[in-house]
Amino acid sequence: LCAQALGNLISNAIKYSTGGRRIEVSLACAATEAVVCVQDFGMGVAAQDKERIFERYHRGANVAGITGAGLGLYLAKLVANLHRGRTWVESEEGQGARFFFTLPLSWDM
Repeated sequence: LCAQALGNLISNAIKYSTGGRRIEVSLACAATEAVVCVQDFGMGVAAQDKERIFERYHRGANVAGITGAGLGLYLAKLVANLHRGRTWVESEEGQGARFFFTLPLSWDM
């Protein structure tokens, strides 16, 4: 499932970074969690879409003409939540986006 979440974020980065722009994937370990970041240098996420970008079937206002169902980010968030992790985006429209998800390093039952 975690590979699917990462795959969805990478797939979106490729899809929304036209013109062969680079994509960066990083992993960092904090005290209690691993933090995965997928950064693109594409169109970015409009401010009005940031709150809803992880909702099922929601697509940004600036993605007209690009195919998609609005499920990739929703599924990434679902996977993170099922593993007691988090998701968020940092972006400015026209400046690319950084999508994050975390996974706990230990899981106390």
